[in-house]
Amino acid sequence: MADASGTTVTDVRAYYASFAPGGLTIDEFLSKGGIVLSFSKSVGRDANVVVATIGKRATLVGVESFNAALVHADPLEDGTRPYRLYWSDGQRDGLLMGAVSPSVLVDQARALYCS
Repeated sequence: MADASGTTVTDVRAYYASFAPGGLTIDEFLSKGGIVLSFSKSVGRDANVVVATIGKRATLVGVESFNAALVHADPLEDGTRPYRLYWSDGQRDGLLMGAVSPSVLVDQARALYCS
C-alpha cells in the first residue's frame, strides 16, 4: 500500500519472547532469536523469481497453495547465519527471517494461512 505521498509502505512485525526495546539493530535482534515478518503489496516477487535470482542457495517449499523460497542468508556481523523465507500470495509479498531452524519459518508461514 502507499501513503499519501505515494511512497510504498511495508507492514513489518517483529517477535521476540523477551524483547527489550531500545537500541537493538536488526542484526542483534536476529542474533538473539528474533523473527521478522514483513508484508508488502505484491510486485510479482514470488518464489520462482527468488530462486532464479539467488540460485542454488534457495530451496522451494510449499506454503498453502503457493511456493516459498527458503534462503540461507549471508552471515551477520557476529557470524550468525539467518534464514529468509520469501513468498507471494498474489496480493502480498511476504518475508519471514530469523536465525532459527528453517522448519520454524516454514511452519510460521503456513500458520498465517491456516483456517
